[in-house]
Amino acid sequence: MRAATAPALDAVSTRRGQIREIFFPSARARHGCYSSLVPFPSARRRLLIVDDEPSIVERLRTHFAPRYEVDTATSPTSAIERFEAQRPDVVFLDIGRQGADGIMLLTYLRDVDPRVAVIVVTANPSSMLAAECVKAGAFGYVPKPLNLVYLDHLAALAADQLAGRRAG
Repeated sequence: MRAATAPALDAVSTRRGQIREIFFPSARARHGCYSSLVPFPSARRRLLIVDDEPSIVERLRTHFAPRYEVDTATSPTSAIERFEAQRPDVVFLDIGRQGADGIMLLTYLRDVDPRVAVIVVTANPSSMLAAECVKAGAFGYVPKPLNLVYLDHLAALAADQLAGRRAG
């Protein structure tokens, strides 16, 4: 049985090598021969995580790092600096128990670039706060404790909609 599957595996490996060479050209190809003919893969989508709890920031960073270029901030000031330096595709923004500073930051981020999806994450279960966030332009509202599968779906949906808006 092994002898029968080995050629098939070799064919798959060869095919992967060809695909890899087409989309991820070797150093020789990048430096002259056919670099203008080879399509480069699109850049990874950028994600900014803003939360004042370092453990949550680290948990989300670790979770999203394999699929996104992740940047983090633990204060509104550092969030603004990172947002302006490397415009993310999606922002996960924690709005604290009081909510006022988080709403102001949400409004600021939406004013700077309304195309960026801001998803509010909070431990505050208030429906009034959720309504304020949506009114201020939040893409979504996620209560804690965090459901990582749901966050995956929201991030993908938000990034896809952003890609559509940039293309259109």
